[in-house]
Amino acid sequence: MVKFFPRGVLLALLVAALLGVSQNGYALKKVKTSTAKNDPTVTNVVSGSAVKGIDNAATVTSVKIDTIPNALSMWGGAQQPVAYDPASNSPVVIYRHNFGGGSGQIAYKASTDGGATWGATQGPLNGTLGANGRYPNITLSNPTNGTDPGGVSPVFVYPFLVNGAFGGAVYGNDAYINAGATTVSNLDTSDTWSTYFYPMASNTGAGVVVISALSATIGDIQLLKSTDNGGSWASTWAHPAGLTGNAMYDSTGGIWNLKGWDYIGGKWYLCAQGYNPKGTNDTTKFYDFIVYSSTDGTTWTSEVVRPSTISGLTGYINYTGGAFSAGIHAVDQQEIDFAVDKNGTPHIFATFTSDTTGGVAKAASVFELTKVAGAWTATKIVTLHGVVNFAGNAQRFTEVGAARDSAGTVLAVKWVDYAAANDTIPDIFTSARKITGTWTTPTNQTNTSQASGPYYLWTNIANRIGTDGSLFITWVKQKSGIPDGGGTGSAPYTVWILQGVKATTGVAAQKDASAPLSYTLHQNYPNPFNPTTNIVYELPKSSFVTLKVYNVIGQEVSTLVNTMQEAGSHSVTFDASRLASGVYFYRLSTAGFTQTYKMILQK
Repeated sequence: MVKFFPRGVLLALLVAALLGVSQNGYALKKVKTSTAKNDPTVTNVVSGSAVKGIDNAATVTSVKIDTIPNALSMWGGAQQPVAYDPASNSPVVIYRHNFGGGSGQIAYKASTDGGATWGATQGPLNGTLGANGRYPNITLSNPTNGTDPGGVSPVFVYPFLVNGAFGGAVYGNDAYINAGATTVSNLDTSDTWSTYFYPMASNTGAGVVVISALSATIGDIQLLKSTDNGGSWASTWAHPAGLTGNAMYDSTGGIWNLKGWDYIGGKWYLCAQGYNPKGTNDTTKFYDFIVYSSTDGTTWTSEVVRPSTISGLTGYINYTGGAFSAGIHAVDQQEIDFAVDKNGTPHIFATFTSDTTGGVAKAASVFELTKVAGAWTATKIVTLHGVVNFAGNAQRFTEVGAARDSAGTVLAVKWVDYAAANDTIPDIFTSARKITGTWTTPTNQTNTSQASGPYYLWTNIANRIGTDGSLFITWVKQKSGIPDGGGTGSAPYTVWILQGVKATTGVAAQKDASAPLSYTLHQNYPNPFNPTTNIVYELPKSSFVTLKVYNVIGQEVSTLVNTMQEAGSHSVTFDASRLASGVYFYRLSTAGFTQTYKMILQK
């Protein structure tokens, strides 16, 4: 399809041509209180103040998304119920809902203005399949990285009860955000599926989305692929030979769970946990990480990350919920998340403890595991004041979650902890770092009253950071009382999202003396050229950049850049081998800046 300039842009081009153109402690904030703080009908509740963001100060508030029938609707650590698309500034939350047909109906809500306002409840996503959906997951597919939410498709997947037990899978999409006419696939019972599903959009090309799932039949990972934003799917699931844990783990173990997808630099990454490695005693219960990677989704390579071999974890063991395991292991499913930076370096975030006296987790800490100079290392982000574990699965452990920016240069991590050792109501904390820097002092984003709450249950974080540093963190609130996961007085539950949380890197608020002072696009060189030329431009801050080439009648002939980029000077080589001699224009566009230059191809 031939692409043309938007109306008026060609004239602007011609005019332009004529013109020649960390420490382990908690940073506390003063809390704003509200008499309506425990009222589940209140839409906006101030829960923190003066949170210093990347570029400005912001106030953290909790915005109510919807009423939900069950706290496990947003089960932390085992699902991906919140997603965010930085290009269109659109967050989306998926959850169990009751439209009158049962608590297992699935719905989503989305915002197209960064979470300031939210659209109507979309669903039920079950269609006519019945109200047996559980633990839903969602991603946003934006293959052009456009700013229009009308080009962004929510893609979802969730486990489905079959004859009262887990085993089915439902997946589908909405044509665009808040389209109101969801497309749901038929119930998939081709396998006995586990409850672990992760959808991931590449946000490049024709709209490739891949779902990863654990198969109970083969005890390993299977993939399902769509090339049209989740509108249709491959007829069968794939199990590539390299995407296996059975070769490394005993038949009684195998892959235990999936801990997250990522896609960056033209490559897919998947993190899983393997249970009970070969050659070990069952009672040791080792949990390894396995990081898989692939450029085409067909041929995969894997790397085993064994915490017991990482020197920074010497003396630490894991708490798995009921008992402490011997040795050094990865921890329970609510304690782990995963991201990959711009260099293709994986980062695993997990909780470990060094003291299990009396069967209670003490001296627990959140760690980052990553590669430095080719070797896996462990960096402690924070020492926790305790391990949260309410009755009835109302909340489990520290709920570690991670996010990165689109460029893969900034990482953020979220967890739940007590602000002080004797507290009984936990808070939500965050820390962030540039991949070239260190972790900031953790920030308490909620500063909960120990007298009145609320309890921040089942927290989750979208795996992308906004262009302004925004983090999108959801939480669940039960009606009243100490969290009990569904006991007397618990319902109704409500799902909320924190508004105004920023991924503070500690240095981003200061002006980088080496960064350009303004956006600048330079004349290409050489010019005239045959057949290649260089285009140089400067960015004063991290920005979403498009650089396109057009012919003299406004037809787009090439897209050179369409991604997030760091502040600094950038150079792109344009190869016009396939084009005819003549005049062409190249146009740089970012938020609030556009500039165009003329160049001449002379063969």
